[in-house]
Amino acid sequence: MGAECTCAHVNAAALWRATGQSVMWPFLGRGISYVEPSSEACTGLCDRKPERAGRTLKNRTESQTLQAVCKLLGHEFASTIVRSKAEFVTAINHVTSINEEGLSKKSRALPLCVHLAAHGDKDGLALGPDSPSWKDLAEEFRGFSCAMQHYSGPVLLIVSACGAEHQKITKYLSEYVTRDAGLRPPRYVLTTLGNDKGKVYWRDAVVAWSIFYHQIGRAVLSNREDIKVILDKINLVGAGALKYFRWDNAEKGYKPFVSKVKEHGRE
Repeated sequence: MGAECTCAHVNAAALWRATGQSVMWPFLGRGISYVEPSSEACTGLCDRKPERAGRTLKNRTESQTLQAVCKLLGHEFASTIVRSKAEFVTAINHVTSINEEGLSKKSRALPLCVHLAAHGDKDGLALGPDSPSWKDLAEEFRGFSCAMQHYSGPVLLIVSACGAEHQKITKYLSEYVTRDAGLRPPRYVLTTLGNDKGKVYWRDAVVAWSIFYHQIGRAVLSNREDIKVILDKINLVGAGALKYFRWDNAEKGYKPFVSKVKEHGRE
């Protein structure tokens, strides 16, 4: 089982793709990054056992669908498939090579979304034969954040997987900031929200993220109400649900939010 990495940038153009699990970078006027399984029925199936990979549906990935959606919306998008933790590290390190020279001042302020789609559970993600814990992933994103100090725009981290709402990346990043005041953590960490059995299904995830990327270009990230409204709209459709963790610079920690709005017609 592999993972896929994708990057999209609103109103710009860049695309690179390799092939296994996936990472994407969609750029909203700047970009979005994504990691997902190369094939899936639910984004997990999701006890993270590598042998379960053979039971997933082939040739149907979040990145393929979201790439088409993001390009139609004018977002720049790139993705790569990663088949191990080592390939995942290589993929996110590649993102840090972004060079702002030649971009307009306005373009430099646009957000970069790093979007990870993978099999997962409450303990972490599955990347091919590897099962990095949330702490392992937080360590990688600590290094990523340090290497992105030159990037002017906000960074959003997105995790689309079963169990993602139980992620501990924000917990560890908050701890790292207390020891390193210069660390700039992601402005938001957004995750899928599992159903009553903890599952996140492909059909729901792609609809939820499609709505998110359609709406995020109009949002003001510094206004948390804008992001809450987007999550409310997704709930109203009834195609899955999302959760956010918002960085509070004053309190040096993340604050979670889950929409309580009911699906339209089920109030």
